[in-house]
Amino acid sequence: MSSYIRYYWTSLTTTLRDYTLTRHNRTLLISSNGLWLGVSFNSVGLYPWNPDEVTPDFRGADYVPVITTTAPNGTISTHLNGS
Repeated sequence: MSSYIRYYWTSLTTTLRDYTLTRHNRTLLISSNGLWLGVSFNSVGLYPWNPDEVTPDFRGADYVPVITTTAPNGTISTHLNGS
Protein backbone atom coordinates (compact mmCIF):
# COMPACT_ATOMS: atom_id res chain seq x y z
CA MET A 1 0.00 0.00 0.00
CA SER A 2 2.71 2.51 0.91
CA SER A 3 4.57 1.99 -2.36
CA TYR A 4 1.35 2.77 -4.27
CA ILE A 5 0.80 5.96 -2.25
CA ARG A 6 4.42 6.97 -2.85
CA TYR A 7 3.99 6.34 -6.59
CA TYR A 8 0.67 8.24 -6.68
CA TRP A 9 2.07 11.21 -4.74
CA THR A 10 5.19 11.44 -6.91
CA SER A 11 3.09 11.21 -10.06
CA LEU A 12 0.71 13.90 -8.76
CA THR A 13 3.44 16.38 -7.84
CA THR A 14 5.31 15.81 -11.11
CA THR A 15 2.13 16.31 -13.15
CA LEU A 16 1.24 19.50 -11.29
CA ARG A 17 4.72 20.95 -11.70
CA ASP A 18 4.81 20.08 -15.41
CA TYR A 19 1.37 21.64 -15.92
CA THR A 20 2.25 24.94 -14.25
CA LEU A 21 5.55 25.17 -16.10
CA THR A 22 4.13 24.43 -19.56
CA ARG A 23 0.80 26.27 -19.27
CA HIS A 24 1.76 29.23 -17.10
CA ASN A 25 5.57 29.32 -17.35
CA ARG A 26 5.73 29.29 -13.53
CA THR A 27 7.48 27.06 -11.03
CA LEU A 28 5.17 25.40 -8.53
CA LEU A 29 6.41 24.97 -4.96
CA ILE A 30 4.72 22.18 -3.02
CA SER A 31 4.90 21.90 0.76
CA SER A 32 3.88 19.08 3.05
CA ASN A 33 3.03 18.59 6.68
CA GLY A 34 5.23 15.56 7.17
CA LEU A 35 7.96 13.77 5.27
CA TRP A 36 6.92 13.33 1.65
CA LEU A 37 8.98 12.81 -1.47
CA GLY A 38 8.99 15.35 -4.27
CA VAL A 39 8.03 18.43 -2.27
CA SER A 40 9.83 21.75 -2.05
CA PHE A 41 9.47 22.10 1.72
CA ASN A 42 8.77 19.56 4.47
CA SER A 43 7.38 20.99 7.70
CA VAL A 44 8.01 18.32 10.27
CA GLY A 45 7.79 18.84 14.00
CA LEU A 46 7.26 22.57 13.70
CA TYR A 47 4.01 22.63 15.64
CA PRO A 48 3.79 22.60 19.44
CA TRP A 49 0.90 20.10 19.37
CA ASN A 50 3.00 17.55 17.47
CA PRO A 51 3.09 14.34 19.57
CA ASP A 52 6.83 14.04 18.91
CA GLU A 53 7.30 17.07 21.13
CA VAL A 54 6.42 14.98 24.19
CA THR A 55 9.67 13.26 25.14
CA PRO A 56 10.86 12.13 28.59
CA ASP A 57 13.26 15.06 28.86
CA PHE A 58 10.62 17.54 27.57
CA ARG A 59 13.03 18.75 24.85
CA GLY A 60 11.06 17.32 21.93
CA ALA A 61 12.36 15.74 18.78
CA ASP A 62 15.43 17.36 17.24
CA TYR A 63 14.23 17.68 13.63
CA VAL A 64 16.38 20.67 12.77
CA PRO A 65 19.66 20.21 14.62
CA VAL A 66 21.70 23.39 14.89
CA ILE A 67 25.13 24.20 16.25
CA THR A 68 26.08 27.48 17.87
CA THR A 69 29.75 28.39 17.68
CA THR A 70 31.76 31.35 18.91
CA ALA A 71 34.61 32.63 16.76
CA PRO A 72 37.86 33.87 18.36
CA ASN A 73 36.71 37.46 17.79
CA GLY A 74 33.55 36.77 19.84
CA THR A 75 31.13 36.51 16.91
CA ILE A 76 28.38 33.98 17.60
CA SER A 77 27.17 31.91 14.65
CA THR A 78 24.31 29.42 14.50
CA HIS A 79 23.97 27.05 11.56
CA LEU A 80 22.51 23.67 10.67
CA ASN A 81 24.48 20.73 12.00
CA GLY A 82 26.39 19.25 9.06
CA SER A 83 26.36 22.36 6.88
